[in-house]
Amino acid sequence: MQNPSLQIAAQLKQTLPVSALLAFGSVLLSVVIGVPLGIIAALKRNTWIDYVVSTVSLAGQAIPAFVLAVIMVLLFGVVFQGILPVTGWGSWKDAVLPVICLAAANIGVVARYMRGSLIETLRLDYIRTAKAKGVKYWPMVMKHGVKNSLTAMITVVGPQFAFTVMGTIWVEQIFAIPGLGQVMQTAFTSFDYPLAITSVFLLGSMIMIMNLLVDIIYAVIDPRVKL
Repeated sequence: MQNPSLQIAAQLKQTLPVSALLAFGSVLLSVVIGVPLGIIAALKRNTWIDYVVSTVSLAGQAIPAFVLAVIMVLLFGVVFQGILPVTGWGSWKDAVLPVICLAAANIGVVARYMRGSLIETLRLDYIRTAKAKGVKYWPMVMKHGVKNSLTAMITVVGPQFAFTVMGTIWVEQIFAIPGLGQVMQTAFTSFDYPLAITSVFLLGSMIMIMNLLVDIIYAVIDPRVKL
């Protein structure tokens, strides 16, 4: 009979990379889309563009990932059949819909934090000094504004990765993806306490590691922060 510890390790070794890939892809997508949206909303604040970005961001946060996953399955499994797969795991196409579902809420969070941080940064004294010295608008915004606004965004993006792994539990069930979500669901429903405790401990460790990486990145981006 195989050692239970080895069985748990084998299950996590197979499933954790799948969930980590989905979480990493969703966070990356949220940064790629959310940061530009936040910058546009900040530069066009109190205009219709700002209102549209804010509305879309709130809508993405309001719809749970598992609800959006069900909608995606209905759309691409019934209405637009054959464009993207809605079940299984094997190619990059299988990750498209789950990543979009997991990234929807994160895009709104990143956009809102980036907007607020950039607006606050553009009101600081050194920005006004740069304007008075004749620094061109876009270099000033990108080099002095956006760069110094990334610190607040990193505070959100870091823990998002670990929490998104937790969010994959329901999404993986809907899309029939063999990830950590299915393992945790099976462990809790079958009262497999060793596997359930190990999975929860692993998620907690990921959150602590991501918080540590955030602190290290702080020191890299902002020289005023000392480790």
